[in-house]
Amino acid sequence: MKVGRGRRGGRGSVVEVEEAEPTRSLARAYASIFTDAEKKRGLRRQVFRNGRFDGVDFSRADLSYTRFEDVTLSGSNFTRANLRGVTFVRCDLRGSTFERALLGKNHFELALFAGSRGLTNKQREYIQRHGGTFALDGPKRNA
Repeated sequence: MKVGRGRRGGRGSVVEVEEAEPTRSLARAYASIFTDAEKKRGLRRQVFRNGRFDGVDFSRADLSYTRFEDVTLSGSNFTRANLRGVTFVRCDLRGSTFERALLGKNHFELALFAGSRGLTNKQREYIQRHGGTFALDGPKRNA
């Protein structure tokens, strides 16, 4: 796997991921891919594209106003993470944990939360109102 950070822009950098077939050892490495300092300060306003971050520990991370596009985050831990202003576009968040995560001003486009844990009923409703789905067959479209 190659993780490359783009140039610093006005709102953060773009993280593009080029990867080979994932392995179990690689998945374990993902769990500790970010340091505590990065989780607290370095992940805000970033853009993550075309990546696989399954099982990553984002607990207590400040991900405010970060954008995830075409990213799999299955089984990741967002416990107590600041997810205010985060956008998830075509993301797979199945089986992820969201205990006490902070939501607000979010956008979810084709974001799948099936089997996720730790969300309150109010948070689940919020996610659905803003484009996320908990069903494996995708979001329902108004006819």
